[in-house]
Amino acid sequence: FIRMKTNTGASCLHLAVQHGNTNTVKYILSQFDGEALKLLVNEKIELSTTPLHLAGAYTVASDVIRTDWNEY
Repeated sequence: FIRMKTNTGASCLHLAVQHGNTNTVKYILSQFDGEALKLLVNEKIELSTTPLHLAGAYTVASDVIRTDWNEY
């Protein structure tokens, strides 16, 4: 489920961040660690947008991404 993509290549992390669903973002991030987490957070969609880019644009989830990502 977590690895599924939309037709534009967006992951569930992209969608959760874009829609400001912080609980889902926390859950998704908790399912990965190390290199897999780095790949997930830096995964690009059609417009070369990563979940980190979206977090900056959609500030509701940005604190969750930044807090969890600061460990890496």
